[in-house]
Amino acid sequence: KAQVLLEKIPNLSIRPMLLTHINDLIDKEIQIESAYDLYGEMVDAWLIREEKRVEKIDRKTLLAFSEHLAIDLWINRRQRGSERLTPEEAKALADQWQIPIQDWQLTGRSLLNRDVIGNLKFAHRSIMEFLFVKRFLEGDKNSKDVSWSDQMQAFLWEKLPTLPSKANLEGADLSIYQTRLRSSPIAKLEPKQVKAMLFEKNFYCSKESLTKDWCNPSGGGMEHFFRKEKGGEVVDDYATGLIWEQSGSEEMNYENTEKYIKQLNRKGFSGFNDWRLPTLEEAMSLMERVKKGGGLYIDPVFSKEQGWIWTADRYSASLAWSVGFHYGYCFHDPVANSSHACVRAVRSGPTPQAAEQPDGQSSR
Repeated sequence: KAQVLLEKIPNLSIRPMLLTHINDLIDKEIQIESAYDLYGEMVDAWLIREEKRVEKIDRKTLLAFSEHLAIDLWINRRQRGSERLTPEEAKALADQWQIPIQDWQLTGRSLLNRDVIGNLKFAHRSIMEFLFVKRFLEGDKNSKDVSWSDQMQAFLWEKLPTLPSKANLEGADLSIYQTRLRSSPIAKLEPKQVKAMLFEKNFYCSKESLTKDWCNPSGGGMEHFFRKEKGGEVVDDYATGLIWEQSGSEEMNYENTEKYIKQLNRKGFSGFNDWRLPTLEEAMSLMERVKKGGGLYIDPVFSKEQGWIWTADRYSASLAWSVGFHYGYCFHDPVANSSHACVRAVRSGPTPQAAEQPDGQSSR
């Protein structure tokens, strides 16, 4: 069983502190599929052990203190210059959280211990990172819109597929997994530039007589992780950090796209007022290599009513680039054409605040 765990989670073998907890997991008949699962069970085993030997402290209280401490250590690490607390700071926080920290008897197998001068710290940084993400998933506002370590992002990324649809992920930092796409429009986007972009990003664009100068029929398309949010009216793409309208407008000419976007922003659609037309690069990131549900080259998480969408990029004063999910390609169309393309507005997700790594510490 231990060997199976090591095969599933290779990094486990280079973390001696974590290896000491393998017996706790093997003794329990549970299925461990990821590092997130492993850490959850390991923390639970520690809580059970500590609860039995520390008077007046129950498992729930121990976990609450550890989670609060993980958040506090991370968000105040720049101010303190480290990820540990002095005895005085620990006592003040314990009083604030109503936890009798003076009764703790921390040992070598605890997730928390003290350094040589008595400062409280996590026995392994990854424990703090796991508890931070756990707290985020429970809605702690202090974990949102701040820069996360690579390991924090890894924990959440591998947890995404199993999260319930109602899980609130607003404010998460998944920047190391996200491909940033050009968001500024180009007034004269040439076919050769389009071709270079499609090949660089590996975006699919079918080969037709109209697209022979820029097509990329061998493009694999982008691997996305979509989630409907806000009652289904928007789609978050965690692979790019973009937030899309799930549906969009009816067919309209290019001039009316500006009016449509202004209307969205005026009414604060889905709680935001920074909606815009996507660039061609952003719109083509949605292009699938094969037709999906609804008969379009786009994930069925999106409405099938918007078979063609306008982009913010122009080819000339009279032509703008559009993306056709009916046929799997992009093309430049007359801006006066009112019976062709729709609007699917987009906005860029928030950029987490920068955070420094104290003492040159790696986040992995």
